[in-house]
Amino acid sequence: MKILFVAGEPSGDRNASYLIDKLKQVKKDLEIYAYAGKESKKVGAILVEDITDKAVIGFTEAIGSILYFKNLLKKIFNFVRRENIKKVVLVDFPGFNLNLARVLKKIEREIFYFIPPQVWAWGSWRIRELRKYTDRVLSTFPFEAEFLRKKKVNTFFVGNPIVERIRWNEDKENIIIFLPGSRKREIIRHVNDMVRIRDYIEKDFKDYRFLISLLYSDSEILSKVEGKFEIIREDVVPYIERARYAITVSGTVALECALAGTPMVVIYKVSEPTYILGRLLTKVPYVSLVNIILKKRVIPEYVQHINLKEIREFLVTLKSKREKSEEIISSLRYLRQILKNKDKFNPVYLILN
Repeated sequence: MKILFVAGEPSGDRNASYLIDKLKQVKKDLEIYAYAGKESKKVGAILVEDITDKAVIGFTEAIGSILYFKNLLKKIFNFVRRENIKKVVLVDFPGFNLNLARVLKKIEREIFYFIPPQVWAWGSWRIRELRKYTDRVLSTFPFEAEFLRKKKVNTFFVGNPIVERIRWNEDKENIIIFLPGSRKREIIRHVNDMVRIRDYIEKDFKDYRFLISLLYSDSEILSKVEGKFEIIREDVVPYIERARYAITVSGTVALECALAGTPMVVIYKVSEPTYILGRLLTKVPYVSLVNIILKKRVIPEYVQHINLKEIREFLVTLKSKREKSEEIISSLRYLRQILKNKDKFNPVYLILN
């Protein structure tokens, strides 16, 4: 049996590798191909092309990449038809993957969507596309699966791979970890603010180590962080688990911090047109999955503009007031329990049967 995975972002590649590994454990002779990244290759997928460095965020940011993704769509379509692949697993990356689902349905392929677009937050028009162009949606959030089922999308809660990957740890070290994102554009957009935050809080955390994760770096980025941070270039998860606090962009990495029991400040910046359109289209009051899942503002988040004074006050309060720190950690522990929900389906069974 041949299966194709398509994951266009580093976080999606990690989540794809989780599912590929589970499939390989059950059926070792599976031929699994991937338009993804190095994580999928590590667990045994045949990497057709690494597409994880092409990811973009936002409306205006996507304009310059239209031709690349148009050609990629044709390339994957032709690959599926030529190799006679019957099952395709799409992972996150909705702007591209929903279009791919639409064209692959024309040649009657079975489409599975692992980590679907967050239509409960924004982009409700995509519900119709999920219903029409996918056979099974594999959701990593129980509330999301319930929401989509009510919209008549064939959806199953399959557990959350991050819960299995991240170790809950309360034995923290004096580390503040800075996580500017996994994409080149994300890092460039956030690194200046992270340097400003680090410099502003330095005097209050003299006995702390400042670490920054850089999956991508060039001389310009390095010139800003060298001498101010210890640079992490390998798997960041062990550092997240050990860090006492984090300054992170919104997205998967913020959820990783939460599931490790690491309180955080979330910041996020996009182009102004993207920000304005996002505010008009978004249906939830928060940007971070932590606050969205818990349905309240547990951790501070700053979109477009940071407030250095507020960020410092939050971190100093956590450091000096044990009851405040315990309150937040208790909320993060509850979030982990939500995502460990045992009422889940086996994703391997759903794909193979």
